[in-house]
Amino acid sequence: MHFQRLYSTGSGPAGNQRQSKSGGQSSKRNQSLVIVAIAAAALAAAATWYTTNSDKQSHETPQECSGSQSQLNPLLVNAENLLEEHIKKAHNDEPPIIRICLTGGPSSGKTTSLAYLRDKLSGLGFQVFIVTEIATLLLLGGAKWYPGMDMDELLAFETALMKNQMAVEDSYIDIAKGSKKPTVILCDRGVLDCKAYMSDEVFEILMEKQGWNETKLREGRYDAVIHLITAAIGAESFYTRENNPARMESAEQAAELDLRLRDSYVGHPNFMIIDNSTHFEGKVERVYSYVGSIVGLPKNVAEKRKFLLKRDVNIEEFPPYLKYEIHQMTQSFLKEKDPEAQTRIRKRSQKGTHTYSMSTKRSSKDGKEETVSVRPISAKSYYELAEVLDPSLPPVTKRIKSFVSGEYYFELAKYQLSEDDTQNPVVLQVEAPHGRLQLPDFLKHLILKEVTPERETDDHYGSYRFSQMLNEQQEL
Repeated sequence: MHFQRLYSTGSGPAGNQRQSKSGGQSSKRNQSLVIVAIAAAALAAAATWYTTNSDKQSHETPQECSGSQSQLNPLLVNAENLLEEHIKKAHNDEPPIIRICLTGGPSSGKTTSLAYLRDKLSGLGFQVFIVTEIATLLLLGGAKWYPGMDMDELLAFETALMKNQMAVEDSYIDIAKGSKKPTVILCDRGVLDCKAYMSDEVFEILMEKQGWNETKLREGRYDAVIHLITAAIGAESFYTRENNPARMESAEQAAELDLRLRDSYVGHPNFMIIDNSTHFEGKVERVYSYVGSIVGLPKNVAEKRKFLLKRDVNIEEFPPYLKYEIHQMTQSFLKEKDPEAQTRIRKRSQKGTHTYSMSTKRSSKDGKEETVSVRPISAKSYYELAEVLDPSLPPVTKRIKSFVSGEYYFELAKYQLSEDDTQNPVVLQVEAPHGRLQLPDFLKHLILKEVTPERETDDHYGSYRFSQMLNEQQEL
């Protein structure tokens, strides 16, 4: 199937029709919630943001960092002050710059969502930049994309598009750094959207020719990816081409393109799928709710559901049509003075590529809400922070299979806790807002029980609790 590259001149038709049907949504918000949200966002951002050349150094190992133990900044030699120095630098020199990609098929609501996010995030004190769709700029300028292009033409167009996309994103990052203001960069499509418009073989040729790494492009450029499902899937009556003459895809073509775009980002650690299960205003609100959790606003713990499996699932047991990614993650916990907070550093490894991040999690007093702030860090920062790990919380490693089933993004994690691999727990995790969830058929017979905690402090099947268990075993 060939997909035409078409540009949008405004809000998608589904968005306009649904808005008129629902009659709009009140703009009034609870003032106390806004005050709490601003405070939470500021606290989470200031406490966790630190990144220097994270993209350039994401492949580095401790040896490549020129000996992190022997060449630390003299101001950071004192291990007890290392974390505080990082936080101090984050607060004074590096305001948070959060990069979020919105993708999805035609008529999915991206344009409306971008405008809504800009208004809401600006009201919370963030500087907001929007990276417009680069394909639109190229096509409006006279570049051509059409089915049946020969290999050289296709590679030239897609390479130019991806290079322009990265250049514009990087330009906004530079502007944000110079402004010294907390910033959210919203991208109307991401660099890997191009993958949906070519065969896997052509994409591999492009990657090899440019010396690019798919894992790094997916995880190194965006803090979160949000996929808005086209109206052609689940809201077919709202899919139309009438008020956008540039949109040529049929509903069937739009649905197939949507699936290819979705599969392009499977494996990202912060990947959310927004379906059409609610009216359009509700869909946009769900986008904002997820973005809020990324920038540090409170999130309902009940949206995250967990299931304990009887055993691990071999790749051979996956349906042949299912797109999946496999990676390994090691989480280590830092010394924490705040008893209500958990600060951890993560190393994600896939096919020889490593990415690093630092997160801070805080739970509300009743344990039913949490704020989580995750920021990329460089390899050098990761190994420096490893000097101030909490000795009572050993690192926890898990092997994760990420995949999409239906309209949900699942992570199947096998924790490496015991030398006896048969004793290692296997946990299935999924974001399931509003209590709606359809479990994959090929996993149903393996589910032992649901282990979703009512409160974050009651989570007995997470990395923090498993780290405590490892410590208890070591003390025996």
